[in-house]
Amino acid sequence: MFLKYKGADKFLKYIVISLLLLEMMNAANAVMIEGEEFLLKIQDVKVNLSKLLDMCTPESCIVGNNSITIRSYYDERVAVEIGDSWINIKLPFRYENTSEGLQIISEIDPKKYNWRECVRTDLLFLKIIGVLNITDSEVEEISKLAEGGSKILYCGGKWRRVGLTCYCHERCMDDRCKVGIVCLEASVRPAGASKFSIPQKSLGSIYNFTLPESPSSNASNVRTILIIFSVLVAIFLLVVLLRKK
Repeated sequence: MFLKYKGADKFLKYIVISLLLLEMMNAANAVMIEGEEFLLKIQDVKVNLSKLLDMCTPESCIVGNNSITIRSYYDERVAVEIGDSWINIKLPFRYENTSEGLQIISEIDPKKYNWRECVRTDLLFLKIIGVLNITDSEVEEISKLAEGGSKILYCGGKWRRVGLTCYCHERCMDDRCKVGIVCLEASVRPAGASKFSIPQKSLGSIYNFTLPESPSSNASNVRTILIIFSVLVAIFLLVVLLRKK
């Protein structure tokens, strides 16, 4: 009886697609590639690469085939690699053979690093110099998701943090579309495969640029001071009234 139902074939197709998407979303935690906890990828951003290229000097930029690398404004030890729709934040590290075998050497612990503030500061810097087209709210959303060894992308109407080997996948059938995260299994990176490159000088120092303090943080500080002052005044008035009684 069920198989003879007019919409049975379509119903079964929807069930199969739904199960596949559920499986794909559950696969969001992909296998970590060794050493890539020092890397954070941000995709689906609007970058004016030509504008950045015009600002570059030989000392402040490393120009590749489809990207430009600059020093982080937040932390000059860190490299920021920029493409036409993506940004990679890279902490310095290298592979080295030791008596205990192959080791990853770095002056920065990626697990303790302040990824959020690094991403927030560098996105604001790129926005202010006209290289990145992004809203302040998007900067806050993305920076809150920042974590080493991950990728931040825009999928299903919102910013999401996924594994480095994951991407947003849209599957449509009969004018109905479903969006999910698909992750590919990663292999361990061989020794010497990852090279860290960084320019001699920062772009900010070349132009003597100073990032202005965020107006929101100033407003927050003022509100805090006013609240504390109001509480103290209220306590003072209460003490005066009690003494009169």
